[in-house]
Amino acid sequence: NYSSNTIECDKEIGAQFMCTVYALLCRNHQNVVSLVRTNTLINEKLNGILESIPKAPKQNSLDAPQNFKQCTNTPLYFLKPLVSPPNPAYKERPFVIELEILDKKGFSACLPETCVFKLSLVSYDKSPKILTTNTYGDTMTRGTTETRAAKLVQFRKVIVKDVSSHFRKGCFCLVISTEDRKDVQPFVLEKFLVKARKFKAPEKKFKEDDK
Repeated sequence: NYSSNTIECDKEIGAQFMCTVYALLCRNHQNVVSLVRTNTLINEKLNGILESIPKAPKQNSLDAPQNFKQCTNTPLYFLKPLVSPPNPAYKERPFVIELEILDKKGFSACLPETCVFKLSLVSYDKSPKILTTNTYGDTMTRGTTETRAAKLVQFRKVIVKDVSSHFRKGCFCLVISTEDRKDVQPFVLEKFLVKARKFKAPEKKFKEDDK
């Protein structure tokens, strides 16, 4: 049996131990609170820095070929299709494009001199480029891809030698423009599709039963 003095001593030691533990807990709590406050301040500063950094504008890749719509000077003349290309067109199947030249008021106009107009297929890449070869290394187009005109621009036989699904976004931009004059607004047909040719199944001929 413990004496009364021993019991009192144990109680005192226990009380001191509990006080020490409580002090440690309080100190740790203060440290945790301090860490939380510090992290909060750091996050607020980081968010402020990130918000101050200018964000790059979102670009729609399908809008990239819009650059080909612009001419160097204020346009005085425009190209209006009289016979538009089929959309979709078909690989290796010729089609016709005819455009008339209009002035700023929308009336039919005639250029002071004959100019060379070119037909191009433009990619929908981040940096649009004129497609000159297909996926097989052959020329991309054949037929009438260049013509001279002052009033009526005619491409009588245009042939595309690849399908648009082989290229980014699955389509092209068809552009008709002239380098001879900087005041003629290019004609741009966006989302131009070229599909594989459709072949008609041969008709079956049935023989009549001999009577």
